[in-house]
Amino acid sequence: MRLDVRPVQKLRQSPQAQAAFGPIIEALFASSADLTRLRVVCDWIQYRNNFREPAVCRPILVRSGDPSAEVAVDLRRCHDVDLASLVKDAVAEHNEHTEPTEPTEHAARCTLEPWVPGRESCIWRFNTLYWQALSLWEKATGKEYEQALPGGQTDARNTEMVAGLILELLRIWDDLDARHALPDELLVGLERDTGVLAGRRSVAGVDVDDVIGGRRSGRGSQRVER
Repeated sequence: MRLDVRPVQKLRQSPQAQAAFGPIIEALFASSADLTRLRVVCDWIQYRNNFREPAVCRPILVRSGDPSAEVAVDLRRCHDVDLASLVKDAVAEHNEHTEPTEPTEHAARCTLEPWVPGRESCIWRFNTLYWQALSLWEKATGKEYEQALPGGQTDARNTEMVAGLILELLRIWDDLDARHALPDELLVGLERDTGVLAGRRSVAGVDVDDVIGGRRSGRGSQRVER
């Protein structure tokens, strides 16, 4: 069994996250799962309120091609739930030869689609619909999009950060140009179809054309076709 902890800094800061490993290990050892084909991935999901359960068990493929399983745990919400029971139910549901000891709300779920690679999931069609109909979602919930974010604001409106990213990109292009590795023409595409800033020529109040056009220190910005 492999244990993968991704939010290392959060783990150091959160006693609740540190206390999650005991219940996880306890539940797995008490299950009938083949621990040699199981891995545990602990993450810290950005949004406290999301559609994913605090603990889920999902299929994965290993290099040998044999099907295996991954238990995914959201350390951010683990202290608000009976984590051992959730892990036990998730593993039991995944294992076709093991049924939960008693019906739970986690066992009675509605499956939207069979298991497919993430890039092929219907969630992307939902994501497109969400952004295209953003004003309708906001009207239905009575809240603007950004009010749902942890900080109440999207980084897309962080003027200094966005300008800094653009300038750093131009610096990289200038470095390439100094090594004669920069193409004669660069195409910069702005996503207009999806996202909270869809269709806008500026990001976070930063006019992309002004940032590129106002930088005269290198030739990287002079080769951009927008």
